[in-house]
Amino acid sequence: MFQRTEAVRKLFYANSLVFIATLFFPALITMLALSGFSDPNYNFIGIFTHLFVHGGILHFAFNMLALLSIGPMVEQNLGEKKFWIFYFVMGLFAAFAQSFIGGGVGASGAIFGLFAYLTCMNPDLKFAFPPLKAKWLMGLYVVFSIYAIVSGNMCGIGHFAHLGGAAAGAALFYANKHFKLG
Repeated sequence: MFQRTEAVRKLFYANSLVFIATLFFPALITMLALSGFSDPNYNFIGIFTHLFVHGGILHFAFNMLALLSIGPMVEQNLGEKKFWIFYFVMGLFAAFAQSFIGGGVGASGAIFGLFAYLTCMNPDLKFAFPPLKAKWLMGLYVVFSIYAIVSGNMCGIGHFAHLGGAAAGAALFYANKHFKLG
């Protein structure tokens, strides 16, 4: 069902191990979470570690499903070394965007970055579910996130992280295409 690539496989295992660890040691979630810039106890390490912590089984499952679905196509295009760099840059942009309004957990900002990169790479790629081309699905996600932010109906979802990651993914695609990064 899923293609296997090295970086995606390692990310999946790392996320799985951290998720299992948080089941036994729930305090890890707070220790590894991203802090908001206004937090007097700002957790610098959370800029990186939030990418491996999830707020529940559904959060973890959806992020890993997206990673396993999208990640290999991007990794095959970039190669393993560049994929790692781009993934963490997307995660950093997501963290930066989210930190203005508060903290958070999860890989979805970086995964939105992968999705934006994939959309730029192949806008007419058609997904089985939902049965839409990448450019329409990405567009819907962006519009939904903007609507949620503007309406104030964010429901605990890191829409700023999603948009930050997506912006980084698109920017990295075009920078890599025009300047041959790495």
